[in-house]
Amino acid sequence: MKRFNIYAALLLLLVSTAACNSGKKTDAGNNTDCEYARDPLIRLGSSPCLTFFEGKYYYCQSSYVKVSLRCAGKLNELYDAPEHTIFYSGKDHQISAPRLYHLDDAWYIYYSSDDGDLSVRNIHILRNPARSPLEGSWEHKAVLKTGIIKSVHPSILDRDGQLYLFFSGSTQKEDATIWDIYCCSLSNPWTISSRAESIISARLEWECQWAIGDTEQDITPKREVEAPVCIYSKDKSKVLLYYAASEFLSQYYCEGMAFSDASADLTKAASWTKLPNPVFIQKPGSNLHGTGHISFVDGSDGEDLYFVYHAFNGDPVVNRSNRCPRIQKWSWDENGIPALGTPDSGNTPLPSWEQK
Repeated sequence: MKRFNIYAALLLLLVSTAACNSGKKTDAGNNTDCEYARDPLIRLGSSPCLTFFEGKYYYCQSSYVKVSLRCAGKLNELYDAPEHTIFYSGKDHQISAPRLYHLDDAWYIYYSSDDGDLSVRNIHILRNPARSPLEGSWEHKAVLKTGIIKSVHPSILDRDGQLYLFFSGSTQKEDATIWDIYCCSLSNPWTISSRAESIISARLEWECQWAIGDTEQDITPKREVEAPVCIYSKDKSKVLLYYAASEFLSQYYCEGMAFSDASADLTKAASWTKLPNPVFIQKPGSNLHGTGHISFVDGSDGEDLYFVYHAFNGDPVVNRSNRCPRIQKWSWDENGIPALGTPDSGNTPLPSWEQK
């Protein structure tokens, strides 16, 4: 059933990307060497989002019915940083995959949630006009009605003041097995101004894998792409769209990438070209499973480049309670595209400015 050759894909990936930064390392998680960030970044969690703003790191996450933030001046302090609950739904509605943005001199959090009916999921927006996301107050600003029955994993791209919403969506009301990446434009951070269009669909074999376990979820074939996030190429000529693919419980869960000219209509599928192979995928023999759902974050000087992702430490079909966010450094390759390397179970070097 699993015909996709993961080793061939990894060989191509390693040839085309730069190696991870090396240096003196400690045992993962010990955090005894101040030159390295603790990995995992947080004890438990999924759908990581890490934002750097005015000298501080803000880690945004959800826990069923609440959204919380952690704040630290250094990466290796996030693990023990206090968790601040900034929004609580007050209802039995599952909040997932929040992302934190600073737009138009205010803070916004985009997340997905059901409204009491588990077969429907919508995108919600929180807003806080304070300078720091831990100050002032958060209000529930809007629910974005995308026209797609299940809309999850929202992210935002700002193209010269024009905002675009990317999300994963399914038109299946019950148990969804087909998920596409959608895009629409926004007239302001909380108002949709165009129809949501499918721009990326799961068609390649490595995008359509699933786990082998003892539940119907594990054995049901999937055509699944999710968790989109966009950045620009180094020369700003391309928009690069990263997305997670295949069933998240499987060892085939990975990151794919598509690109578009920066001036193209980003809401049209014809504008996007998909790479034929994954750009970030589980390393053979590694104990990290389900490696994906990445989010990029820059260092204070724009030269220290990081991304976060989540992974299970061990087989997720056996134990689904040990997923946590991890962090790695990346660099630009010779084509001005991020070289992500492969999932690393060790610690990540801290930026030079944190070591001073």
